Amino acid sequence: MEFRNKFAFLRGQSKFDAALTEEMQFHIEERADELERAGVARAEALRRARVELGSAARMAEDLSREWQWTWFEDLLSDLRFAARSLRREPAFLIVAVLSLALGIGVNTAIFSFSMEALMSEPSVRDPSTLAFARLGGNSHVDMERFQFVRDAKAFPDVAGLREDGDINWRVGEETQRLFAMRVTDNLFEMAGIPVSMGRGLRLGELDTVVISSRMWHGRLASDPDVIGRALILDGRPHTVVGVLPEDHRTLIGFGFHPDLYAPVRGQGVNVQ
Repeated sequence: MEFRNKFAFLRGQSKFDAALTEEMQFHIEERADELERAGVARAEALRRARVELGSAARMAEDLSREWQWTWFEDLLSDLRFAARSLRREPAFLIVAVLSLALGIGVNTAIFSFSMEALMSEPSVRDPSTLAFARLGGNSHVDMERFQFVRDAKAFPDVAGLREDGDINWRVGEETQRLFAMRVTDNLFEMAGIPVSMGRGLRLGELDTVVISSRMWHGRLASDPDVIGRALILDGRPHTVVGVLPEDHRTLIGFGFHPDLYAPVRGQGVNVQ
């Protein structure tokens, strides 16, 4: 009931003010009539009635406060003032709108990047079945220790990967730098990493690579015969056996987008 009354007051405040003025005038007239019947002159009776009733403006303000939404009316007043100010200063309006648009755009971009880099799940068969492990607190272990953990069968399967950083790709007489991820030969099968063309790395392979969709479209010009193509990497020929999907996300996450996956060669790996 209180909400309904306040909403009605907000919609018809002018009618409320008129009714209040009429009601107050009625009480003044009634009191003045009583005084006049007691022998007081009409003018004096009206004066005394107004004094007894009190300040009309103060009473109207007190009654209005009981019915109105002060915070909402203040907000509307501030918005009207802001609108008038912006109409007087169109240049400021343009700057304010552009600033808001830039701020919203930057925040949206940062949020989208953060969600993609930090929150989205990796491109594997079932992320909930994977766990990250470090042996003895070390970030890398040699292949001998990795093989020992793998053969111990403490887990259904163990695979490893390592960000190899730059790798040299010889193209004719030129050399280009690629960002490579070195992985154990069972990673693709264990994690169920999907490919859009070809296949993943297989057990026992050393000179094969799976390339990213970005590398295939960009550096290899979407070559339709890319599967089976030889790439000279760090002086050794490697055969392309697969291409990753465009939306591929690595197990490491955090915005890592390697150009290719290649089998590890005796170096330390992060155990996954």
